Amino acid sequence: MLEFKIGKDVLKREAKFRLLSWGTVLIMLLGGVVLLALRVSGHISDSSNLGDVVVLMIVGPAVIAIVLAPREGQRRVERKMVFALDDTRIVRRMQGHPDIEIAFSEIETLREELRWLVITTAEPRRKIAVPNDVNGYELLRAELVKHHPTSARPRIGK
Repeated sequence: MLEFKIGKDVLKREAKFRLLSWGTVLIMLLGGVVLLALRVSGHISDSSNLGDVVVLMIVGPAVIAIVLAPREGQRRVERKMVFALDDTRIVRRMQGHPDIEIAFSEIETLREELRWLVITTAEPRRKIAVPNDVNGYELLRAELVKHHPTSARPRIGK
């Protein structure tokens, strides 16, 4: 049985991005707090136009954090997933969740959406989404395509 999961090279890249993005949020927030403290203590005069800068340096990181936090949560979930492939099925394993198993003969649709390979069945409805940064993604995709052709993405409004 072959197993596929997100590799260490992807984790290193993500760690660099995470450090850079959250570091930027922290620096902007600290800068805004320092400017606000200087303004309140009287070290910066009332006539200076720092009000907008202070607001941007405090509200900006909050907006960035609102965007980054769900992405971080999704990436954390992806790192816990392991996909096992044998001669008859694909299984998604994740700690703390039941395994999802789809036999090749049960595949109703196999399509690529954004950065995911999505495998769905008819009844009972089951779905496995494989991120494209899983080590061996091309091999996994090729094996699934042998058993079921990829479906065209549904077009909205047509």
